[in-house]
Amino acid sequence: MRRRNLHLEDPVDHFTGRSPDDGTRGSWNARFDAMTVITGRNIWIDHCTFTDGRFPDREAPLGFHGERVQRHDGLLDIEGGSDFVTVSDSRFENHHKAILIGPGDGRGDRDRGHLKVRYPGGGPWLAVAAYGGAEFLDTGSWFNGRPARLNAVASALGLGSEVGWDPDDVYDHRALTSPAASERYVLRHAGAGRPHGRP
Repeated sequence: MRRRNLHLEDPVDHFTGRSPDDGTRGSWNARFDAMTVITGRNIWIDHCTFTDGRFPDREAPLGFHGERVQRHDGLLDIEGGSDFVTVSDSRFENHHKAILIGPGDGRGDRDRGHLKVRYPGGGPWLAVAAYGGAEFLDTGSWFNGRPARLNAVASALGLGSEVGWDPDDVYDHRALTSPAASERYVLRHAGAGRPHGRP
């Protein structure tokens, strides 16, 4: 299945719940995502733009502790044992929780051995955490102009690097080798309605 050239504005949850046990001071948790892939297989999400749109959380009303109410959930969630999902040349803008891969430790039975997701032509997100998984492998991510060294972070968390597949065996692409090249490519090609290119 392929989804291309979509502009998705994350829905606003006007009845957001507060979870006091989420983090050290609690957190707001909205209900709806802009797009969710559940039990999907062989999905290609290409040249899409994901955003808070007309209702950014920076303009939301103040809640507990003087924090803005989080009225949006994820822009793109991939879960429920989904597999072989590619998100290419897409933009994630003006949002706090951009992407979730896997719903958490309580769903390991559905996700174990799945959740093979690739982001060629990448985006500016960066996080590694151990949520009950066993393997993690990154190739070529940069952060603030330097190699991100995410594999070292994952190794320190006890994650291995044998993910069981190599994207180079499946995708025909040319790697972007610097932050400047990645930025130029994303600004020119990523997002809904942009010209299609190939890294």
